[in-house]
Amino acid sequence: MFYRGFIGDMMQNKLKDKKIEKKEEAISGERSFKKEMLLIKATVVIVMFIAMVASILYKTDRLYTHFFYIPIAMSAIWRPKWTVPLGIFFSLYHILLEISIKSEVSYSIFIRAMIILLISIILNEIWKKELRYQIKISTLTYKSCHDALTKVYNRGYFQWLLGTKLKLPVVIMVIDIDGLKRVNDHFGHPAGDEQIISAAEILGKSLRFGDTLARLGGDEFGILAQSCSEEGALDIMMRVDTLVEQYNQDQSAERWLSLSIGYESDEKGTMLNETLKKADQKMYENKRRKYEVANETIQKNL
Repeated sequence: MFYRGFIGDMMQNKLKDKKIEKKEEAISGERSFKKEMLLIKATVVIVMFIAMVASILYKTDRLYTHFFYIPIAMSAIWRPKWTVPLGIFFSLYHILLEISIKSEVSYSIFIRAMIILLISIILNEIWKKELRYQIKISTLTYKSCHDALTKVYNRGYFQWLLGTKLKLPVVIMVIDIDGLKRVNDHFGHPAGDEQIISAAEILGKSLRFGDTLARLGGDEFGILAQSCSEEGALDIMMRVDTLVEQYNQDQSAERWLSLSIGYESDEKGTMLNETLKKADQKMYENKRRKYEVANETIQKNL
């Protein structure tokens, strides 16, 4: 009980650390937002002043109208939603400035105003197209790296991660759901999918910050824990056992969740695919022992 309480406190502290990190990121983003807003506003004021002085001195709009594109371009980069409103604002400002200075109305004034507005609209459309493209790329990237059912990483990403530079020592775990075929046969594949999803949630909650969980295929999952000792691996397994026990309290005996786990530690990180195979072998050994114990218990009860 003391051990489980210690693990619970440790998990709560890590959740607090994550919340603090997210809060710091939000504060940093808010500061950046304020700086960009202030810079755009300052540029608008400066450009308005330059335009007024230029129109008084040179009596022509051919020079100062080019300055209007500076804050419009800045908004297109930092605050795209401002692009068209700024285009409308500078178009009207240009018309009022020319009428007040020259005291006359000509087609050229409205033509230049329309050009300013048109450019702001074009920039805004370019931003929208780029945004749709980025969303599409992000969606495809997510789908290529994640499992559709459980939303955790897939085998392809896990294998790719094994080939990257990792923080040593590394622990690789392979986890398999026991008796999933029996659940599928007796309760249907939706019930089997529910167990797979529940297993993914339990494993995800058991990890440390920075650990990676992936569905390797079917009822098999993999965990990659960097900067992890064997004690760290045992802590993860302890949390998994605790969460599985809690999950089964709300399930009928026929639908209890059972996981077989095998792990292997690698301090060099040069043969991680071999480490994965060893972890897989240990998982199957643990599964075999589990079934042997179950069969012996059944034989004794006959």
